[in-house]
Amino acid sequence: MIPDTHGRPRPSMGTEPYWARLVAIQRVPRLYAPLRDSIQAALDLRITRGDKVLDSSQIGAEVLKGLPPGWFGDFHREFRDFENGAEGSITGMEIYRQLAERPNDRWEVLTKSDPRGVWDTMLYARL
Repeated sequence: MIPDTHGRPRPSMGTEPYWARLVAIQRVPRLYAPLRDSIQAALDLRITRGDKVLDSSQIGAEVLKGLPPGWFGDFHREFRDFENGAEGSITGMEIYRQLAERPNDRWEVLTKSDPRGVWDTMLYARL
């Protein structure tokens, strides 16, 4: 669970327009299932190991590197209109979604600026 400032669970899916990309890939099981399952395995490993801070960019890079051959080609053929690098932001959204849906874990969202100033990395600290 990711609580808000009042301790209530935040929704596992955002309402900003870019969340539509995650919804779109969820509708394509051959692309979504490997991504979802790889993220779940990466999170399970870290949580079982007792990690107190999770870095979404590190987990995302690991997950994307480990996807089956052909996944990226299929992704870009299926989602031609998505901008370059969309798979990375979708991976980050899926990490957030999975952590938010874990009822027995509480995570605080922190951000760390990318050294190039291109994006913020989501850090999740276990409460």
